[in-house]
Amino acid sequence: MLVAFVRRFSKMSLKPLLFLWFNLLVCTFLFTSLPVGVAMSNASEDYTSLVFNGCSKQMFPNNAYPENLKSLMDSLVSSSSLKLFSAVTATSSDRTNGINGLYQCCGDLSPAECNTCVSKIPPLVSQLCGQTSVAARVQLGGCYLHYEIADLKPSDATAFLYKRCDDQAKAAGIGEKRDTAFGILENDVKNSTSPEVGGLYTSSYDTVNVSGQCEGTLANQLDCLTCLQSASQKARTECGDSISGQIYLYSCYISYSASSNASANGVPYSRKVAAGSGKNDSGSKTAAIVILMICIGAFILGTAVYYIRKFLNSG
Repeated sequence: MLVAFVRRFSKMSLKPLLFLWFNLLVCTFLFTSLPVGVAMSNASEDYTSLVFNGCSKQMFPNNAYPENLKSLMDSLVSSSSLKLFSAVTATSSDRTNGINGLYQCCGDLSPAECNTCVSKIPPLVSQLCGQTSVAARVQLGGCYLHYEIADLKPSDATAFLYKRCDDQAKAAGIGEKRDTAFGILENDVKNSTSPEVGGLYTSSYDTVNVSGQCEGTLANQLDCLTCLQSASQKARTECGDSISGQIYLYSCYISYSASSNASANGVPYSRKVAAGSGKNDSGSKTAAIVILMICIGAFILGTAVYYIRKFLNSG
């Protein structure tokens, strides 16, 4: 019987099978072309990794501050599950020993991702700065948190904090493309009609992608623009022709990188990322996987049904 089945199978037309294979290839192409492909690649980025930290060498003047600091941290972590930015002040019951603190998450994180990111910081503050420093700041890949006792003089929004330049990889002419992309981003901020400061802006020119974000404490878009202009100027002087760089100022940051995926032929691109959009869209990812599984299932079922019917009809 097995020999007979093999003989009959060898005489069957392969056209339906080729048609099914073609449909499977089409489904696979559609799956790999979905935007989720980008989102899935972003999911591997560790937005909770440490970028830098800063700790004041001054110690709390009395024992009430550590308790207020804990209250501050708990409040900030709790808020991070609801919104991407929050600033609070924790004090003793008599309104003394105040500590000002805030966190901010990157504009493309979801509230859940923001909470995951911010939750990592309080233990790091304790580990890196101890529990008696009058001021501290911890910057992770997707968020930062800083606090200082209320008696300290406020810092300048454009004060330089940290740079990261890829000094191992340089490219001639990258500076001009980067500066053009910076200009597009700054113009987008300047012309923004959004009443809120703190959104993530992205733009690109040729092979260079740039992004920038301001802290929510800045009063208006003009202050945000001033900060980002200072950051972009710092990138020019500090990173030169490096193919990527990040500049962190006290109240804003800007970053750039050369990428073959940027808009080609000098075509500018710019947009403001919706707050809480999420670094990866799990719903879209699930939908794409379901589509691919349906395609594979349909191929297997179609192939089996065709040959079973063919075999039965030839028997």
